[in-house]
Amino acid sequence: MRGGQTPNSVKADKLKYAMLVAPDVDVDVFRMQIQRMGAARPRIALFVSQDDEALSLSGKIWGGVGGLGDVDPTQEPYRSEFERDKILVFNLTGLASPGDNAHDRAFEDVTSVMGMIKTSVMGMIKRRLSDGQAMTERGSGQIE
Repeated sequence: MRGGQTPNSVKADKLKYAMLVAPDVDVDVFRMQIQRMGAARPRIALFVSQDDEALSLSGKIWGGVGGLGDVDPTQEPYRSEFERDKILVFNLTGLASPGDNAHDRAFEDVTSVMGMIKTSVMGMIKRRLSDGQAMTERGSGQIE
């Protein structure tokens, strides 16, 4: 996401948010990239599913090593790392229905996925308000 940028050019970044849906990325490579980007990185939303057949096949090809897209975000060390790095994780495994294709679930079951996002965002807003953060409006009309 940041390619060959220097610390001085990071401020000019236009990428503020990134959604990774079932990423077939090595977990260790992802960890390194997150550390390398530092605090100025985009906010990341990660969509995972432990029943994704495409990711399962990829893991078998790579010698049984699973990828970022099929981790269980409730298990350690992932839970703590995602929390520390402020990565918003949506586990699509629970949206499974008989005969569906988990790899397409995030794109086809938009209503359920948007419901998960809304619940998560509303929870974050409620926590911030209960912690005493005031709601203000930026010049662009966005509530902060």
